Amino acid sequence: MEIISAGLQLGMLYYSSVCCCHIRNKTMRRKI
Repeated sequence: MEIISAGLQLGMLYYSSVCCCHIRNKTMRRKI
């Protein structure tokens, strides 16, 4: 159970970081 929860946390962290990167790219393109 602990391993699964840790994996889920890592997945959520990775997913959120990817989303942030996409949002930054969109805002940067809009500014330019």
